[in-house]
Amino acid sequence: MSNSMVRKRLLPWILLSMVSCVIILAQGRIIGQHERGLFPRYPKSFRFEMPYFGFVYTGESGNWIDDRVLQFGAFEKPELFLLREIVADQRGFIFLDVGANTGLYTLFMAPLVERVHAVEPFPPVLQKLRAHIEKNHLKNVDVHPVGFGNQKGSLPFHAPPQANHGVGSFSSDFADGWRASDGQQFLDGQLPLEIGDQYLEEHSVGQIDVMKLDIEGYEKLALQGLKQTLLKSRPYILMELNTLNVEGFYSLEELEATFPPNYRFFAIKYNLEDLDTGHYELEPLMRLPSRQINILAVPHDRRAIAK
Repeated sequence: MSNSMVRKRLLPWILLSMVSCVIILAQGRIIGQHERGLFPRYPKSFRFEMPYFGFVYTGESGNWIDDRVLQFGAFEKPELFLLREIVADQRGFIFLDVGANTGLYTLFMAPLVERVHAVEPFPPVLQKLRAHIEKNHLKNVDVHPVGFGNQKGSLPFHAPPQANHGVGSFSSDFADGWRASDGQQFLDGQLPLEIGDQYLEEHSVGQIDVMKLDIEGYEKLALQGLKQTLLKSRPYILMELNTLNVEGFYSLEELEATFPPNYRFFAIKYNLEDLDTGHYELEPLMRLPSRQINILAVPHDRRAIAK
């Protein structure tokens, strides 16, 4: 048999072997990620304390946010490092943390800025936020136990499930999404809601330089209530952009109209590995996502973030 005939007969087997190797390597990578703790299966409940950027963070396993802190040393580390880049070499910056939850962003930003205003209405996580501030002896953090929206009063707040304290919302439509998948029912209660512009003025909060806005589908209404603050202060805004609930955004034009003129919008891009390293990339936001994404809004008259 000639060498050419042997090669022809062996070629299909060689190709099949190569494909098999690729599949095995891909499976190995997925399994390896799982074994490295990409989605670790911690016991449903144990309390822990761990170092957190020079502070101490107290959490409880079985909760999505706290499990990520256990695994990666922080929750949303790329977003935190982006904010650190924004405030680098800046003096006197004021940070507004709307949807502060247990204080992950507040703790990280407190040593980097002159003052932090942490806005959080939900009593269970508000209690943990206050405990973190007290435990770490933070003197430049003011806590505001309210929610922000486009009206003043008291509205039903849809409490989050035990497995994820970060999804409580004033939006019943947003809450219905995770309730349908979770299969559990949780009691709702009335919590205070404020118009941000009025509330900040009443509490003598002046210039805002950087804002984090993550309030589970209620971001647009909060921005409407902060219209004058945005016009006057023109802050950088890191926000969760939701598109599925009725209070969310339906088009890029609607997003732009909610902000003052001359804002640029960037999607924050990173891979699973970057949750550990904190690496991120910024890409111009060309269209709305199908579900949700974290974005950065940068006014033209502020320093650009080159990354």
